[in-house]
Amino acid sequence: MHEDDDHEQPKVQDDGFEHLGEDHPSRGKSYNTGKNKPPVTTRFPKGVSGNPKGKKKGRHVANMIRDEILAPVAIRTPSGKKKVPALVAQFLMVQQESLSGNAKAREQYFKIAQNLILNEPPPIEDEALPEDDEAIIAEHIARRFGQPLPDPDTGMEDEDEKEEG
Repeated sequence: MHEDDDHEQPKVQDDGFEHLGEDHPSRGKSYNTGKNKPPVTTRFPKGVSGNPKGKKKGRHVANMIRDEILAPVAIRTPSGKKKVPALVAQFLMVQQESLSGNAKAREQYFKIAQNLILNEPPPIEDEALPEDDEAIIAEHIARRFGQPLPDPDTGMEDEDEKEEG
């Protein structure tokens, strides 16, 4: 016989809760709570996200700057206060400075005006449509909206169709 056999110590339940008292609510549970092991009662249920809406998307810097450039600001005019986009307000300030004799402002004003004029698309000329195209469009409008066709000779609506409608 060994000496150790004579002195048997009572076995203690090894459930990972030795540091807790006997009456602690977690005592006797079949799992450990600790690092990366939250209590079962506070865990998210299976299949449910902890962040259902997800991360908010940020805004692109160019969009934020565009919003600020186009944001309305109040300016004073001889006719009273009015709101204009910030870019227009800046242009009006440069215009006012150039008219008061500021050479740098005048140079900047002309550069802005030149860029606007050179980058402006050419005006669209209002050309008359060929008669065939006008007839097709008029027929489509008449069918679509139930309006009588105008008489091509007089430009007036047909009397027969007018009485029916």
